[in-house]
Amino acid sequence: NVKTKNELTKATIFIPKDKSSVLMRKLNEFENTLATQEVPTNSDLVRSIETINEANVESFWYGAIEDIPNEESKTWCEVWLRTENNTNSVYSDFKSFFVLTF
Repeated sequence: NVKTKNELTKATIFIPKDKSSVLMRKLNEFENTLATQEVPTNSDLVRSIETINEANVESFWYGAIEDIPNEESKTWCEVWLRTENNTNSVYSDFKSFFVLTF
């Protein structure tokens, strides 16, 4: 998910828990070669990152941010959850953030 607003480009990426070490390895390789190489390893990737944050609903929302459901407006929307092998835990975490009505 890539969004550009006011000449600022934001990219939302999903990194599975078991693959977070890959990103950390790339960041560490950059840091470790910063002083010894003219162009450090993974330079293009790392230099394009200004901040890293945990994603929130706004990060994944398609459409106008004002259309995100809130306490004053009820609207239908679809949410896909990646559960892998812990469906109950993911559902419980999701439910703790949102009031669901079935």
